[in-house]
Amino acid sequence: MTVSTQDAFYPKGEQALYTYIMYNVKYSEESKKKYIEGSVSLSFDVMPDSTIKNVKIIGDVGYGVGEEVKKLVEKLKFAPAIQMGMRVKMNLIMDFPVKAH
Repeated sequence: MTVSTQDAFYPKGEQALYTYIMYNVKYSEESKKKYIEGSVSLSFDVMPDSTIKNVKIIGDVGYGVGEEVKKLVEKLKFAPAIQMGMRVKMNLIMDFPVKAH
């Protein structure tokens, strides 16, 4: 059976995505000293070829953490959205938990 409609998603699952981001963000010394935690909200487009474009930080904890999360997300590949059997661009807004220690 072919999927005719689906939203874009991270193929390994959201939990794997959050874990990857949390363990790969390069935290600044200042963010570590202040034990910054919270979440970074990003808006981005998943393109029909699975690449990520137009990443925008819409919520940030400061200290350069949002910029680091953005860099990581830009390198990822997502499964594209499908509408009526065709791959289409889809905008996603996601919150990524962060914890600098």
